[in-house]
Amino acid sequence: GTGRFSLMLGLSTAAMSMGATVSGYLGEALAQDLGYPRAFEIIGCLALAAALLYVCVMPETLGLNERRYTEAETEKEKLLA
Repeated sequence: GTGRFSLMLGLSTAAMSMGATVSGYLGEALAQDLGYPRAFEIIGCLALAAALLYVCVMPETLGLNERRYTEAETEKEKLLA
C-alpha cells in the first residue's frame, strides 16, 4: 500500500493521546478556577463540538458509501441487461 492508512492511524492515535492529556490538565485548571460543575460543562461542550465535527465531516457518516454502492449496483445491472 501507500502507507496512508498507517499514517492516519498514527495521527489519530497521537491526537487522542494529546486530547486525553490536555483534557486532564484543562479540567483540573478549570475546576480550580471555576468549580467542578462549570468545568464539566465546558469540557462537555468541547467534546460535543468534536463529536459534531466528526459526524459532519467524516465520509463514513455522510452516506457517501451507500450512494457509491447504489451507483455501482445500477451500473452493474445496466451492463448485465
